[in-house]
Amino acid sequence: MDLKSQQLLSSVLIEAITAAKANFPPNDSLIEAVQQGGKDIKLTDLNFDSLAWMEFCISVELATGAELTPEQLEHFETLCDVSTWISAWPK
Repeated sequence: MDLKSQQLLSSVLIEAITAAKANFPPNDSLIEAVQQGGKDIKLTDLNFDSLAWMEFCISVELATGAELTPEQLEHFETLCDVSTWISAWPK
């Protein structure tokens, strides 16, 4: 993935995390980790409840068109896995 695509995807994920946290922005260290690819960010470490995951998925879909569901997220371990899936979504 080129740098511009990675930056755009990072922005989408930060926006989705913010939406999932009831519009409370993530802390600086989480933002930096997302910008670096999210390889070490386990989805379980985000501590989202089911409503937060739904908000996350809706935000991703609105920003990218990728129809991500909370059920699909159960197959992913890290934010990097989510990024890879979004990148592969047919445009």
